[in-house]
Amino acid sequence: MSKSTGNFLTLRQAVQLYSADGMRFALADAGDSVEDANFVAETANSGILRLHTQLEWTKEVLAGLDSLRTGPADLFMDRVFETAINNCIRLSDDSYSKMLFRDALKFCFFELQSARDQYRDMASAGSDGMHRDLILRFIEVQSLLLAPFCPHICEHIWGLLGKETSIMEA
Repeated sequence: MSKSTGNFLTLRQAVQLYSADGMRFALADAGDSVEDANFVAETANSGILRLHTQLEWTKEVLAGLDSLRTGPADLFMDRVFETAINNCIRLSDDSYSKMLFRDALKFCFFELQSARDQYRDMASAGSDGMHRDLILRFIEVQSLLLAPFCPHICEHIWGLLGKETSIMEA
């Protein structure tokens, strides 16, 4: 976007078009180096869609918690998923501390989503299914890590998890 080319949006217009969380998502992805940030409207639209999809998936999973596997989470696919979650936590924290927000978004959203999808695919390919505690941990971790970018939807998901305090106090 450029004011000189006429495709400029004020912050108010952008929030009306894409929502606060959608804008924050797109701005985090726009760049954080010494180069000019490159806001892309498609990224904002895609971000809104991805966040909405995550919210709907979370609602579905929470409604069907009783159908998920319990007991020890010691299957190979469980350990792979848990390791992926832990790696994303570490990499997100490192990126946040270095103010590399594009990288933080990559790890706390895209990489975690990919790990979840792989876990879901492995679980559906076998007869074991996903583990209840790991899925709840994934939802909680992703909400916590994504909250600096998308506080409104993360607060909503935090409430769906039954948390009584704000995610900002976690």
